[in-house]
Amino acid sequence: MAVPTLREYFDRWQIQHHAPDLDPAGTTLLRLFLTLTYTCARPFARRNVAPDLLTVLGLVWAGLVVAVAGFSPVTAAVFVLVSVVTDGIDGCVAALNNRATRFGFVLDSVVDRLSDGLYLSALIVAGGEPAWAVAAGGALMTLEYTRARAGGAGLREVGVVTVGERPTRTVASIAGLVGAQLLPEKPWVGPNVGLAIIVVTGVLGTVQLGWYLWKNGRS
Repeated sequence: MAVPTLREYFDRWQIQHHAPDLDPAGTTLLRLFLTLTYTCARPFARRNVAPDLLTVLGLVWAGLVVAVAGFSPVTAAVFVLVSVVTDGIDGCVAALNNRATRFGFVLDSVVDRLSDGLYLSALIVAGGEPAWAVAAGGALMTLEYTRARAGGAGLREVGVVTVGERPTRTVASIAGLVGAQLLPEKPWVGPNVGLAIIVVTGVLGTVQLGWYLWKNGRS
């Protein structure tokens, strides 16, 4: 079946995420992430693969991250990337084939949070401090909960991209796991640096989002 162009996908992504003022083409990290997602999703969209199946597969890959982090952190890092890309593909396929559903939206959100928790767990297994992981989990959950509650309050156009978004957390997780592999004599350094980055960007992202909501949600 015919697949929309990348530009058309960007337009559908804006509608899907209630962000009419946020053009992915104008945000470098988001543009690169969505372009990679689109490239990987095209074959699945052509074959009309069910988006929910891809969502579940993303969670399976996230589980494998934890399973291998203790003995091969670099393999775990690869699985993080595969998991995130797979999870991104589901929404892309849904947008390209007009198969987005409310159930799929909720399933995707739940799987995202479960995957975030599994990545943090993998960093602990690789040598990271549990306390840092708890702080990182709190920071990212606060950011995501704030965004979700804003949507529940009727602010459908929460289109601000913060420094604490999933691509940033993904890079931090991958870097932390690779660091554990590169510094076997100090395996805690890489994971703790990755966790610290997630904490800091999560807090800063919440502040960014809070400022956006304060300016746009006082009516």
